[in-house]
Amino acid sequence: QQGQNGTWEFYFREPDSRIRHYFPDLDDTTLIAWYLKKTGKPFNADLVKTSISANKKDGKYFTYLRDYQAPMPQTWNVDPVVNAQVMMLNGVPERDVCSFIHDEVAYQKTPSIYYRDRVILLYMLSRPYANGISCIKKSIELLYREALARQDADGSLGSPLRTAAFVTASINSHSGESVAVKKAVSWL
Repeated sequence: QQGQNGTWEFYFREPDSRIRHYFPDLDDTTLIAWYLKKTGKPFNADLVKTSISANKKDGKYFTYLRDYQAPMPQTWNVDPVVNAQVMMLNGVPERDVCSFIHDEVAYQKTPSIYYRDRVILLYMLSRPYANGISCIKKSIELLYREALARQDADGSLGSPLRTAAFVTASINSHSGESVAVKKAVSWL
């Protein structure tokens, strides 16, 4: 289902409406292309590269392709997770993107409009980190310390999803708090 511009689409529907809006986006595109590349499945990698490189401005990648702006506030169009996933797909850390991610995680209460929970954000960023994007290590460490501080005595982080995300992020980031991880696994 790769589009003619090399991307894959995200869709959403307004509440109380049957109309679906489709927008090519880098969130879906980077993950799908990364998976296809990793598994050796065929896709048009050149079109993906062209779409991604044309979608960078001021050192950041836009979530939605510039010529398909979603009807959402413009501030929603730049996301640290999407930027980390672009680097994961390309296999190359980019200094300006790494700085953007760190600044968002360190100085914004909600650095991602799409991943508002900081434990889920930890999980989402741990995937690119596990796949060689080591420049986001400071962000991973910060989010991991926050998660540890929020862990209940029984090992939970408030819900099965958040707890499982914490465990998976711990594995992805090789974080060494084995007691905390074992408690979380036991709670699950």
